[in-house]
Amino acid sequence: MVSKILLIFVLTYAAVQSQINNPEEEVGGVIGTTPELVTDIFGNVLDINNIPTVPFVPVPQLISNEGYPSENHYVTTTDGYILNLHRIPRGKNGTSNGKVVLLQHGLLLASSDWVLLGPKNGLAYILADEGYDVWLPNSRGNRYSRNHTTLSPESSAFWQFSFNEMGRFDIPNTIDYILAQTQQTSLFHIGHSQDLQKWVPNVEYLCSKRKIAFVIKC
Repeated sequence: MVSKILLIFVLTYAAVQSQINNPEEEVGGVIGTTPELVTDIFGNVLDINNIPTVPFVPVPQLISNEGYPSENHYVTTTDGYILNLHRIPRGKNGTSNGKVVLLQHGLLLASSDWVLLGPKNGLAYILADEGYDVWLPNSRGNRYSRNHTTLSPESSAFWQFSFNEMGRFDIPNTIDYILAQTQQTSLFHIGHSQDLQKWVPNVEYLCSKRKIAFVIKC
């Protein structure tokens, strides 16, 4: 029964796609004749040879382009990984509430998560404009944190880590660095997705060793 349902779904989907692409053709007709033409999920026909590419812009530049102050920082973890942190020390109005907030990105992502939506919708900008000192860390192994004191990212040894090491080293070492730089005794930590996996096996250690004002997981 399950196999029949799946087969019907596949055939129905193919028929619907055919009608979207070629409303004049009979159901089951060939979708297009040019290999370079593809159809997106909305039924729009795209020429793969003319799809515009977006150039890579580093996070500090993205922040500066929006008129916000931007800083680049590096943290070396206890086990030798060099992490790149991005910082928005204040908003455009220059006011400060004296509070520090850390925004941790999710799985396979980067600090850019918090700024790509722009000043009106990007959480990093919103918090900065509210007076927070905003820090945007990058987990080991992503685009910005692919360095080590002795290991090359080209070697398999560099990639021998898991969420456990991220929680055991990346989070506490990053928090210690931020508190030292800001001369504060605590900070707010906001994270989601992968960040929760870092906390689960290390929550007792992290909460006992570091002063964290509040943790939000979304």
